[in-house]
Amino acid sequence: MTPMTIKPMTASARTVFVFGLYLVVLGIGLLALPALVLAPFGLPAPMDVWARVAGMVAAILGVYYVLAAGHGLRAFFAWTVASRASVIVVFAVLVATGLGPAVLLVFGAVDLAGALWTWLALKRDRASMAP
Repeated sequence: MTPMTIKPMTASARTVFVFGLYLVVLGIGLLALPALVLAPFGLPAPMDVWARVAGMVAAILGVYYVLAAGHGLRAFFAWTVASRASVIVVFAVLVATGLGPAVLLVFGAVDLAGALWTWLALKRDRASMAP
């Protein structure tokens, strides 16, 4: 096994790394202590397993983000922009139709902010690499 070399991250890699850490922390929190994570948002303690399932999915996705950032996978960074930006749209529809609480928009806003940050960083990275 070869040792992993650490190289400086580009601006876009850094945004994905930070977002990945957010997902890992949120995911572990939902997996281990969902009531504690959800209470500050005014959400009731979950009585079923789905918050923990969502936590596991979030943590795994977070690990992918962190690993992709560490390997400088620019294509992955670009793919995440549209998918993260779409979260606010889906959450807004859930809230507007009464299927979800308004606090979902807070989580959607975090995804949107992360997507915009990555998009801007990708543009900055491209500009700095231009001849």
